[in-house]
Amino acid sequence: MQGWIDGFQRSIEYIEQNLTETLDIEEIAARAALSSFYYQRIFGALCGMT
Repeated sequence: MQGWIDGFQRSIEYIEQNLTETLDIEEIAARAALSSFYYQRIFGALCGMT
């Protein structure tokens, strides 16, 4: 269970470190070891944003 949480945290850190760059959902999802589909679902559920 902890693995996906760690991966999601890594992806959030990546987003924060690259806010001035163009972000690619595939690259962000890969940092969380998730498909872009599942990453978007989890991000929306946890952050309340899409």
